Amino acid sequence: MSQKNDDKTGIVPGKKRKPFIRHYNHEYIKYGFILWPNSTEEDIRPMCIICHEVLVNDAMKPAKMLRHLKAKHSELEKKPREYFERRKQELGLQTKTFKQNFIHNKSLLKCSYLVALRIAKTRKSFTTGENLIKPVLIDVCLEMFGLSAVDKIKSIPLSNDTIRRRIEKLSENVEYQLIQKIKESTLFAIQIDESCDISKKGHINLLC
Repeated sequence: MSQKNDDKTGIVPGKKRKPFIRHYNHEYIKYGFILWPNSTEEDIRPMCIICHEVLVNDAMKPAKMLRHLKAKHSELEKKPREYFERRKQELGLQTKTFKQNFIHNKSLLKCSYLVALRIAKTRKSFTTGENLIKPVLIDVCLEMFGLSAVDKIKSIPLSNDTIRRRIEKLSENVEYQLIQKIKESTLFAIQIDESCDISKKGHINLLC
């Protein structure tokens, strides 16, 4: 009996219907909502441009977005569309500035580690970065690229304590990689050697 009913209605047993996905309409800006920047083809959501709250896809309806505006931003209910358009532009500029600062800070961090690596390889003092390398970089950049490049060089953290922390992190990373390779190796040899430093303190070196 159920098979006949399924045939009549055209429903295929066991086959689930895909959920309906609502799409963003540019008219929704008048309710204070833009398309959530992290939206994907399968996960489209509206984001309030005032409080940045992200709603579910089902809330992509004028009535629900207007309800949010009235409930949480009642003082803006009568604002014209141009007001929300302006807020959208401001948000875009803030996001762009944040991304630029993030990329800039990431580059500064990488430069700091690159200098620390050089200092560690040459076994120079931790103060070499701040007392020698940075002044040299400033002189070279001033001569070749101008003041704008010099300001960027000055922002690179190369103090004694910073270089020490960077080298410690690099050492920890090398140690971690070595241990991982030893764990993954099926065959390896071990060699032990003892040596003394200038203060006649003994050190044991383990080579794998």
